Amino acid sequence: MEFKDMIFRCTAGAVVAASLLLPESVSAGNRLQLHYDRPAEFFEEALVIGNGNIGAVLYGGVKEERLSLNDITLWTGEPEREVSSPDAFRAIPEIRAALDRGDYRAADSLQRKVQGHYSENYQPLGTLTISYNTNSGAEEGYMRLLDISDAVAYRSFGREGARVESSYFASAPDSVIVVRIKSEKPLTATIRLDSQRPHEVSASADGCVRSAGYAAYHSYPAYTRFEEKLMYDPDRGTRFCTIVKAVDTDGAVTANHDGSLTLMNAKDATLLMTNATSFNGFDRDPAKEGRDYARLAAERIARAEKKSFDRLLADHLKDYHSLFERVSIDLGATPDSVSSLPTDVQLKRYTDFAEVNPDLEELYFQYGRYLLISCSRTPGVPANLQGLWNEYILPPWSCNYTTNIRGCLIMNVNIREPI
Repeated sequence: MEFKDMIFRCTAGAVVAASLLLPESVSAGNRLQLHYDRPAEFFEEALVIGNGNIGAVLYGGVKEERLSLNDITLWTGEPEREVSSPDAFRAIPEIRAALDRGDYRAADSLQRKVQGHYSENYQPLGTLTISYNTNSGAEEGYMRLLDISDAVAYRSFGREGARVESSYFASAPDSVIVVRIKSEKPLTATIRLDSQRPHEVSASADGCVRSAGYAAYHSYPAYTRFEEKLMYDPDRGTRFCTIVKAVDTDGAVTANHDGSLTLMNAKDATLLMTNATSFNGFDRDPAKEGRDYARLAAERIARAEKKSFDRLLADHLKDYHSLFERVSIDLGATPDSVSSLPTDVQLKRYTDFAEVNPDLEELYFQYGRYLLISCSRTPGVPANLQGLWNEYILPPWSCNYTTNIRGCLIMNVNIREPI
């Protein structure tokens, strides 16, 4: 795929403009795309990318881009050192007897003897924000898009006659998330890393922002009545190191005392982001027997920055296509007048008016595959209840591995009204 200047029609159908980053597939009838005409306001509306280990939730803001970050190995807790319910087997005959006599209240009470303790909580990694020092003029021809056939997301809009665009992808071969920003006019932006975990942030003259911290060594689910649900100790729990580096820019990059970076007078810039945790297996103490996570994160950035953006993208596409292109489905064609509408509008019409839209059905099917490829490629660490995308310290049902029900990944359809 070549990224080049081209003419494209905005998905809203109202604006024709010169694009800086969008590939030809955007305007060539590729229907495997979620596309919207406004930024996301809520987690459920945002677009998601991931390489099976690290992922990002993309809001596509205009004055500020927010990427919520996750690492699938960042959990609270420590290795299990004892059997929490050693006599659980004794309760099984009692449970069976209660069920046989139809005493379901007793069976429900007895089954608690075999449950063990609560699971730990999956944790959000942090937030990457890119704040633009721009004029307050209204944006034109806004588009936010996720192309699941390539696992690449885009944000594009015009302001005062100039285009501003970003592209995003999570590379499995290079273990980085790549963000490229292009503008027809020079722009200035501030790049920050933050985290809900105890952490320290620093910026360096080589264009890096680093965030280092740790998760709680023990936690309880949100639905419990314990007052203290998160227990922290600087010497316990899973550690993490997040690095964001600005590379290949025609502007100036300055490290600030508050741990942020300033990108000045740039028309083109690429950001590389990675993270590593000390998780070293289910049976090893992440604080005492963990991986050298800081060194690992630094090595990933060092390897990735040796490649050009085009090389990073080509390697990502080759890897992703080898999985995604194993399955195709064709349920028919949707008229262009319908498929060009934002995805949330298409879904509402499909629901409210039973509008025939086979392309939307194909997208729904393939989106499930996209999500699983993007969140479940780390050996020994499967996808959790939210794949790998989570912004809550105490997520619903702890984002745990619930084996008595079938977990579902819900399509981000960006509904504006309840249905």
